[in-house]
Amino acid sequence: MDFLQLIGTDKSLPRKPVTAIGIDLGTTNSTVAKATYDPSSCQ
Repeated sequence: MDFLQLIGTDKSLPRKPVTAIGIDLGTTNSTVAKATYDPSSCQ
């Protein structure tokens, strides 16, 4: 599914690339995830 379909057609989207990093520190396993939104790739 396209990122813009998930958030709707809100005109207040960032104009610069945005990166979010998530860290799950589990008791046995740990996970790191990186998500990037680049407005130039959504045309």
